[in-house]
Amino acid sequence: TGFVNVLRVQMDEEELKANLDFLRDNQKSAIAAFRNLINMTPDVEIKIPDSMALVKLEYLEQALADSMIENNLQIRELQFETQAKEQQVEVARMMSKPTFTVGLNYTIIGERSGIDLPDNGKDALLLPQLGMSIPLFQKKYRALENRSIMEKEQLQYDLESKMSSLSSDLEYLIRDHIDGNRRMTLFRQLNLLAERSLSLLQTEFSTGKTDFEEVLRMERKMLAYQLEIERARVDINNAVYKINYLVGNEKFKN
Repeated sequence: TGFVNVLRVQMDEEELKANLDFLRDNQKSAIAAFRNLINMTPDVEIKIPDSMALVKLEYLEQALADSMIENNLQIRELQFETQAKEQQVEVARMMSKPTFTVGLNYTIIGERSGIDLPDNGKDALLLPQLGMSIPLFQKKYRALENRSIMEKEQLQYDLESKMSSLSSDLEYLIRDHIDGNRRMTLFRQLNLLAERSLSLLQTEFSTGKTDFEEVLRMERKMLAYQLEIERARVDINNAVYKINYLVGNEKFKN
């Protein structure tokens, strides 16, 4: 039995070593891809911390939604396009209407020779003017107005659709953030219980009440819980970064 246990331990060690080598290879590939992404030269060292800092999200869901509607670049672009199209509709509407002009014209009265009059040649004759211009291509202008109205309505539909789509994205990201925090709390508690269990198993192993396989099994559970904690941390940070990008406001970035 003791020999079988030793073989099991060796098998577990070999399996863990193989997994570790696989993770190291993945790390090298990820670093190379990151260098290519930001055009980093190979001589620049990339330092990877032992632990990942947890990014906090300290704002309420409604505040995030309000910021997204106000500052999201895609929404703002559609809003500006809609406003510009409204101006275009107004211009087309004005072009199809008659225009009126009101003004004054004046004529200088020439100096009269042979007559001695005060201010001779300095008088001016004021002539009021009233005019009206009727567009000759009203059908063309009305067609332009109708097309602008249809384009504005399409932009308004696109804006509402985009706001609805981004609101759904925000809801899912907030859900992922909450789920990540929930999983982190769970696996931290499980890891703490596993640490206590491991301490008891080590004591029992030293007195011969349990075998080494039980100790090893508990250590593997601890490693699995710690890995899940880091995965939850990554999911939380990714959710926060994506939310910050979605709301488009610096005050929400930590």
